[in-house]
Amino acid sequence: MWIAAASAAPGARLYDPTSFTCRLPVGTETGASIAPMKTVVIGPGGEPFLTDGHHTPTPFFETPDGSADLHVRLRVQARESLVQARHESVH
Repeated sequence: MWIAAASAAPGARLYDPTSFTCRLPVGTETGASIAPMKTVVIGPGGEPFLTDGHHTPTPFFETPDGSADLHVRLRVQARESLVQARHESVH
């Protein structure tokens, strides 16, 4: 599910979030808007690991104004510290 831009300035760039606005502003997400998001697990050192749709980032890297530094919304499925704690409590 892609959320379209509500507006985009001439010359808008993905790396410049001030050049466009989203139809769903950050912080107004709902359960329904979060459910279809790609999921990540936050691993050691706070590093996110995609658990679904590992090809999803490719267009963000390959588009002319893209890079690995682009901010995208993802759904955090678990955090490594919580997974470790649950694992230890089971064993």
